[in-house]
Amino acid sequence: MPNKFLISRNTVRHIISNKHFFFQDAGSTIDENLSTIIIGIVNFISTFVAASVIDKLGRKMLLYISAVLMALTLFSLGGFFYVKSMNVDVSAFGWLPLVSLIVYVIGFSLGFGPIPWLMMGEILPAKIRGSAASIATAFNWMCTFIVTKTFEDVIGVIGAHGTFWMFGIIVVIGFVFVIVSVPETRGRSLEEIEKRFTGPTRRMSAVANMKPTPMSC
Repeated sequence: MPNKFLISRNTVRHIISNKHFFFQDAGSTIDENLSTIIIGIVNFISTFVAASVIDKLGRKMLLYISAVLMALTLFSLGGFFYVKSMNVDVSAFGWLPLVSLIVYVIGFSLGFGPIPWLMMGEILPAKIRGSAASIATAFNWMCTFIVTKTFEDVIGVIGAHGTFWMFGIIVVIGFVFVIVSVPETRGRSLEEIEKRFTGPTRRMSAVANMKPTPMSC
């Protein structure tokens, strides 16, 4: 899958796997264990919702919704941590990290979580599907490692607010990429999808291989 798409996905995965950051360092007033249970339930339900509507709304529409929800929550969290870094009392907004993460998980589970894996099997040509999927998966987990390894370092350099704003910008870039480059595959067979990518090339090849017909006098 394309780089920006994968980087956006791994930004999401890392944030979900580091929930303790929201509930401890953010000063959340809600119990961390209860918050984790709530997020797990939301993630579970949202995945089934995505599966039930994916063929009704289409892949791209769910990716649009997913990106908008994730970007909004990331920018909101960035604002929360920015205000907190200014030594402002944010105890009245202790619920914000949990609510933001719940909305974030809903957005991720609706689109950027399951759909890239589904579309990878749909848009990759049959001849290279196995090898290309292996390369994409390996790159996916490499990005996960990089984001996980550098997360604390990035916070140390630009702060928690800058880190979440940066992640939000990455999601926005992924959103633009979906609009511009990701095809809608709803209701199309694998052959139709492959023809969309290879059809013009085949027609040009056919024209190039045409032999001139002898002209009659």
